[in-house]
Amino acid sequence: MDLTLLRPDGTVYVVELKRAAVPLLTHQRGRWVPTSEVHRAVAQAMNYLVVLDEDRPRLAEQGIDVRRASAAVIIGHPSFEAEASEEEVDAALRVYNSHLSRIEVVTYKQVTSRADQVLRLSD
Repeated sequence: MDLTLLRPDGTVYVVELKRAAVPLLTHQRGRWVPTSEVHRAVAQAMNYLVVLDEDRPRLAEQGIDVRRASAAVIIGHPSFEAEASEEEVDAALRVYNSHLSRIEVVTYKQVTSRADQVLRLSD
């Protein structure tokens, strides 16, 4: 696991980091869909969550709650997309994420944009 964080509510949050310079989308049947790189990264995060689920009794003894563990995959950046625009990347990932329950896929651009918003709100 690249990063394992403990949220304020005591649950585990896994962050899987992938490269920024990877293609995120491919065109299929008239729609933009995530590439195999995105699917593999999600599968890796899924495997980490399975390991946490299976190791739950031992982790619970240490006060770590993994029952509601979730993960984020940070991968790609819209500027590396050859054909899809940033809006198309965001829309395709929104649709993809809507079908996942414990894993969210975000781009490095989305992460930095969210961080900027948080910093602006704290001022």
